[in-house]
Amino acid sequence: MGSLSFPLARACLELTKPGISFFIGLTSLCGFFVRPELVESWFFFPALFLSSYATSAGSAAFNQYYEQDLDRQMQRTRGRPLPSGRLSPRFALLFSLFMLTCGLLLAWSVCGAYTAIFLFLGSFSYIVLYTILTKRRTAWNVPLGGLCGFFAAYAGVVGNGGEITQEGHAYALLLYFWSAPHFWSLSIFKQADYEKVGIPMLPVVVGSRKTALATLAHVLVLIPVSTLFWSMALPAVLLILIAALIFAWYSLLLWHAALMLPEESLLRRARQTFLYSLAYLPLVFLGLGLGYALR
Repeated sequence: MGSLSFPLARACLELTKPGISFFIGLTSLCGFFVRPELVESWFFFPALFLSSYATSAGSAAFNQYYEQDLDRQMQRTRGRPLPSGRLSPRFALLFSLFMLTCGLLLAWSVCGAYTAIFLFLGSFSYIVLYTILTKRRTAWNVPLGGLCGFFAAYAGVVGNGGEITQEGHAYALLLYFWSAPHFWSLSIFKQADYEKVGIPMLPVVVGSRKTALATLAHVLVLIPVSTLFWSMALPAVLLILIAALIFAWYSLLLWHAALMLPEESLLRRARQTFLYSLAYLPLVFLGLGLGYALR
């Protein structure tokens, strides 16, 4: 029995895109740090994380259900549960609906209606706006898909009746303007995969040079937005601001490589920018936690 259940559990976990779902859960959880008031019940924290993780997991499962034909063709995704035959499409769809329902019910009952609404909007943006309507049709797929993290940030800020402050809006904006550079830098060095299956990611549509410029433009927005946390402790504001400046430096190097350097150097810069984008948000989370601790 154990030998049968472990592969099934592992395949279900892969179906949730655990890295992305954990990030969404952490994004909602760290929204608490920009709130001006405390939360009375400590059960709020695991409920917020689990409900955010579950709704993201359900969205990811639907994404894999809907894109199983594309996943079979791409080297990066052909080992996923559906293309590899480890799970059936029907199971994936039912699993998606189950996770979405559980996540929204938990959010509504423990964290409040507004948290549930923002989590629903995040799932809607990922499932409908990104997966169904735009990913295969337009380069606007990434900007619209970025609304998922944007709404996850608000889900944490408003949990249990929280008030949306200037810092709450700034936090959501950081998540939104981070997402496109993160995925565009990835799509530059994975461009061949996207071209193969006809997905109109920005480098496929306009080329690497314009994509690098769009990446830099989005990252530069993070700098003034980072100053909106001025009411928090100075070390926290400086950490968030420095993280944005480093991100801008990597994006500037990427743009320079797209303009002046050979393709091998461009791909290396795109990979470096992508890897730093993975480190950027933990630095923001750390800054928010530090600001909350130093109140």
